[in-house]
Amino acid sequence: MNNNFWGRNSKYAVALMWALLFLSSISWVLVGSVSYWVKNGWLPADSAGWAQAIGGMLAVLVAIAVPAYQSREQQKQLQDKDLKIRADGVQATRALMEHLLGVQKRLRKGLWDYQIRRSSNRPVDDALASAHDAKQAASMLRELSVVALSVEMVHFVVGMREVASYGEFATRTIDNPHAVLSPNTLQALDKNIALLKAWITELDELE
Repeated sequence: MNNNFWGRNSKYAVALMWALLFLSSISWVLVGSVSYWVKNGWLPADSAGWAQAIGGMLAVLVAIAVPAYQSREQQKQLQDKDLKIRADGVQATRALMEHLLGVQKRLRKGLWDYQIRRSSNRPVDDALASAHDAKQAASMLRELSVVALSVEMVHFVVGMREVASYGEFATRTIDNPHAVLSPNTLQALDKNIALLKAWITELDELE
């Protein structure tokens, strides 16, 4: 982004330099030509004064227009940079939320399968893997600063932390062989999954 910023500024600087040289040349040619024509009697004597006045006005206009143009371009570049940072923050938040949504879905299924399979001594590797992923997601979000993705995304980051923390809490059913899966736990997971989907839709609208 910085290379692009300075590259664009360099192009504008070169263009403005050529514009100044062009206008300066026109002013000198105008003043010189009028002076020559006055000297040869082709124009009234006061024409030289008018030519100098016009040349001075052109110089003033250029002196005002060039900084104004540079300021406007710099402001536009800063706005473009801010928009890109915002878009990057939205996209990063959405990607993280998609990952968390997948983790929560697998955890919900893993908890249900674990309760069914453990009584029949059937393999529960998928359930154990889903619990591991849920703990990893909660740990990752705890380490992530709430403003890491942009100030606008704080609400979503805090919400994802809460969802991931509950998912980590729900894994106690797998960690403790004597724990019994509560319907309230499944309902809470379903609610969190629906919430993540709603947030993803909201992020799509922002993007």
